Amino acid sequence: LMAIEYKNTQIDVTDTSLTTVYTTPTATSAIVKSIRVVNLDPSNAAIVSLNMVTSAGTSFALDVNRTISAETSDEFMKATADSFHSNPIILEASEALKIQNSAAGQLNVIASIMEVTNDI
Repeated sequence: LMAIEYKNTQIDVTDTSLTTVYTTPTATSAIVKSIRVVNLDPSNAAIVSLNMVTSAGTSFALDVNRTISAETSDEFMKATADSFHSNPIILEASEALKIQNSAAGQLNVIASIMEVTNDI
């Protein structure tokens, strides 16, 4: 038997450190459907990178240096002609999504995720 749970995870990024958006729980897989990033800064663009980090701590870039204009938002999972973004991201147990804003300012990040847990 498997349990499926739909959830949103929200974080507020206020500095330039690499920040965890979501970590997959033990004995769980996750399907990431949406990663919405809002730049709340009224004057400055955000320069945003997104990484997937394995349970062993190895980081893989999913997107680098995406510019989000002041007071606008972007969907990182949207379909584009030149990217993988129309497909979901699968995370295994203990893998994480991490985000970094290399510019000053504040970001709101909302990720929509489906968790699948093996109940047996």
